[in-house]
Amino acid sequence: MINELTADMIFRILAKDDRFHIINELQQIFPFGVLKTNALAALELVMGSYGLSGHTYYLIDYKTCFIPDLKYNLFNIYPKISNLPFTDQLKKYPFLLKGDKFIIPYQYSRTENGPSNKLLKIFSDKVEESKLGYKNCIFIEMAPTFGGNNEGFLQYITSTLYHKHNYLTENEIVLPYTNIEGIPDFGAFYVPSLLNQLNKANFEIDGGFLFRLALLRHLPQTKTQQKFSVKDQNCYIGGEAKTAQTGPKKIKDQMYKYFISHAFHNLVQITPHYPIVKSGYDYLDFDEDGNVNLKLNHSHLDQYGEDTKKSVLITIKYIIKGYLLHNFSLSEILKLFEIQGKQPNSIQEIHDFYHELSIKTITEYLNQLLTN
Repeated sequence: MINELTADMIFRILAKDDRFHIINELQQIFPFGVLKTNALAALELVMGSYGLSGHTYYLIDYKTCFIPDLKYNLFNIYPKISNLPFTDQLKKYPFLLKGDKFIIPYQYSRTENGPSNKLLKIFSDKVEESKLGYKNCIFIEMAPTFGGNNEGFLQYITSTLYHKHNYLTENEIVLPYTNIEGIPDFGAFYVPSLLNQLNKANFEIDGGFLFRLALLRHLPQTKTQQKFSVKDQNCYIGGEAKTAQTGPKKIKDQMYKYFISHAFHNLVQITPHYPIVKSGYDYLDFDEDGNVNLKLNHSHLDQYGEDTKKSVLITIKYIIKGYLLHNFSLSEILKLFEIQGKQPNSIQEIHDFYHELSIKTITEYLNQLLTN
């Protein structure tokens, strides 16, 4: 059990992942270390750490930090240019899926939230000195005096561990059709029927970040023979990530609110500095050497709320559809509407049709574009 998550700790944790490689010769410039990785792993780190309290971002130039605008509710603010499908965003930011990237944890002492001009100047000077090049560098801001911005990384690490057990994960999961109070920091969902449906459509998915569905068009695809038993129960996990600045009572109260909502079969406590508050919860822990352990109970603590859990499945499908649509350009999405006999004339009509679309319709259209 640790006292607090620090830049040094983040470095040690990532260094144990074989996708991240230590670059020793840059230690003098970046005192907390530098890790080299591929573009996809870097994008997953940025997006997987993103949330209401996440500060992991690309550096575009000497004064601009950047996080891709990747929302599953694509049409909620349609057609604002800032909310373009990822396929259109890639035309402007092709570096997101190209070349090697350098992950740089950086610790400072500050009380306000978000990157400051002074901090960006420090980062920029160091990038210039290192000659790594803008757009190749990703900074993970750490401010122990403002513990909230450590939570995003905790959620990222938790996700990667659930992926090994075939879960699909999402941060800051909004569940509108339930009576849940608040927004859980983390959600993990094992749904064999959905995994099989995506695999049947020739997209190899055996777990992972839900937002990765937005990248299918831009990643090499290999057919999979893996099938998931539909006899297995669906399993929904909700979680709360907290740093040492949050007291154990608040953690216990928040977890209890999620438990009594009946939206989840179990919960995960992402608080490596506090002991577990309820026997049976899953629990994330790591030691000072960066060894991470996710203690899975493989149990359905909550067997109630069948209707509520059905509504959770509706939301998961909604999220999947939203991310899948990011594989198309805006013009291709409008063409899909046309093919389906729809000519939406308002935001509301677009949103209504979005609900009507099936995952099968979207994947068939995507396969059609990929084979043309």
